[in-house]
Amino acid sequence: MGRGITLVYPGFLDRARWIFSQPRGWVSLVAWEVAVLVFVGLPYGPPAFIWAAVIVAAFVVVFATQRDRRRRYGPPHTLRDPKGINTIREDERAGFFSDRKGYLWRKRLFFSASGIPTCEVLWDWYFWAFSIQSGKPVLLLEEPRLNWWWFDNAFYIARSGYSADDVAALVRQQERRRQQRLEHAHDLMATDTNGTTGRPGIPEEVKRFVFRRDGGKCVQCGSSELLHFDHIIPVAMGGGHTTENLQLLCAVCNREKAASL
Repeated sequence: MGRGITLVYPGFLDRARWIFSQPRGWVSLVAWEVAVLVFVGLPYGPPAFIWAAVIVAAFVVVFATQRDRRRRYGPPHTLRDPKGINTIREDERAGFFSDRKGYLWRKRLFFSASGIPTCEVLWDWYFWAFSIQSGKPVLLLEEPRLNWWWFDNAFYIARSGYSADDVAALVRQQERRRQQRLEHAHDLMATDTNGTTGRPGIPEEVKRFVFRRDGGKCVQCGSSELLHFDHIIPVAMGGGHTTENLQLLCAVCNREKAASL
């Protein structure tokens, strides 16, 4: 089962590479070497200058990489009810952010989420993950019982053991359920707004189905005002509260039908 690639953290070589790939990194190194030349090379000669230059260069690289690692961020957000995460849920506090507090104001990238310390991430890895997360979940972080995923511009906490395909399926399932709840709420609101009335005993789910099936309009004249749930076969004649025996009629059409019976 493919687990993906988790967060890639900058190491010593990554930070040193940045120093030697940026003009300001070279400028700082050259400035230190000039200082060595002035204070060591000129008074004590070339041999002392060579040794001092090597030592200072090593010191600059080590100092820069260690200085670059320092973080000034507080403890992580508390993970609310970690035992309640049975499958997967969105972590609204998770995300990437950057600062310029690295060596020579280098722009650093961090990932923060509920329940885990803020951690620095390689920019190269971030660009790779960003390029694929819209179509496939990317595993960000693995903990003993929980995993953090990045999918479709949102971050999710899931129980460990799920593959990328499992996470995608669970997220799409949650989206469908959310959409169904929204449609249900809109149907109820439309029913209340249009003033539909129904006989006692018609189940709510049946009324919602009939309202959506008939498009929220009278099946006779197309009016959307003062709608009634009409029994095609009246209850007095044995008609039931079923979707096949119900239709939407406006008040006028309903009275005309009642008069014709």
